[in-house]
Amino acid sequence: MKRSKFHPLPIVCLLLFGFCTLAGPSNAQEEAAATASAWTELPRPDVGKGLMMEPHLLGFGSRIHLVWIGTTGDVPKPEVFHTSISGGSTDWINPRAPYFGLNKGRVRRIAIGRARSLIGIFFQRTLTQGNDAYECLFSISSDQGWGWSKPQEIDSFVSDRSGGTWVDIDGRQAPNRTDFALAWSRDFNNLRFASMDITSTLRPEGVVVGQHDNAAMKCDIGSLGKDGFSLVYNNGVGLATAHAKALNGKVGDGTTFFKGRYGLFFSVASRPYGPSRLVVGEGNKIMALTSNGESWKNDEQNGTLPFSASGVEVASDTDDDKNLHVVMVVPKDQGYELWYMGQKDMAWGEAERVAVLAEDLEMRGFDIGVTDDYIFIAASQGFDAKYYRRKLKS
Repeated sequence: MKRSKFHPLPIVCLLLFGFCTLAGPSNAQEEAAATASAWTELPRPDVGKGLMMEPHLLGFGSRIHLVWIGTTGDVPKPEVFHTSISGGSTDWINPRAPYFGLNKGRVRRIAIGRARSLIGIFFQRTLTQGNDAYECLFSISSDQGWGWSKPQEIDSFVSDRSGGTWVDIDGRQAPNRTDFALAWSRDFNNLRFASMDITSTLRPEGVVVGQHDNAAMKCDIGSLGKDGFSLVYNNGVGLATAHAKALNGKVGDGTTFFKGRYGLFFSVASRPYGPSRLVVGEGNKIMALTSNGESWKNDEQNGTLPFSASGVEVASDTDDDKNLHVVMVVPKDQGYELWYMGQKDMAWGEAERVAVLAEDLEMRGFDIGVTDDYIFIAASQGFDAKYYRRKLKS
């Protein structure tokens, strides 16, 4: 029998491959580690171990403001809470419930917006009549959240939903005017809008602009500066928009401008002087649009997602260069993943996984906010809340 010759080279190659596999990470692992290291987890605000639901972030110069619906040992029923953090600090400043003691507990929904030098909060709470009786309240701060005006009632109603409906707020700055726009869901998915003139003592009247889809209870407002405000919501046919005109605050009926199944993968972001920018997800594509007041124009700078947009929820903000920054909550097995995607020079970068959230815990809100120097992300699963930060420009 003829023996085959022994060749040591294949054995050496296998040994080298095995050593490399054990000794060092793959390129994919290195890339994931580099992405993870770009984000720093911040400590929770010092309010004990209570609930931290519906976190909302607002960039204001070098400071990020955070509002949420929470409880503590001293605040047993859900109240509005506020805090802020400045620059590269890791200490949240003066976390407190500004309306505690005013009988404004039982809060269910909250939103935050800004004009040039004012911060506005719009929140919804249940009334003592029952879990389906609500009032919506508006309050402003002119000193970076240290003091807040007495909450003003905007609307009260009975809804067919328990647990809260939807609220949103944004502010705009025109040459001689500062005002806020408010949107909220009422009974039977009706969306109402009101323009809030802060110099007036009259309660604004809400106007119905349309109905959102039952499975997509969301309406986002964006500032157009001197041209008023834009509204976007999912009406079941696709995305619908309405334009609230400047000065008189009149708003027309919502009209469908983007047909398709977008679920909750849409978000409007702006700065007080405008423009309004919209992010939309479809398939594995992410799109950006800009409003001129009457219509939305696709920027045709599409990005690619490493997952399907179906079932994904999104929130967004813009920086001073009008670039969009997006956080996405992606369902994964029994839990969720947080992903980030941003623009530079109006072009999308690569998607980055920020964190894997706890399994078997319901999502109770998330948001993204951009300051002059940093990007912040917040995510809540009730008693478990996470906060992340990274540099805006590397």
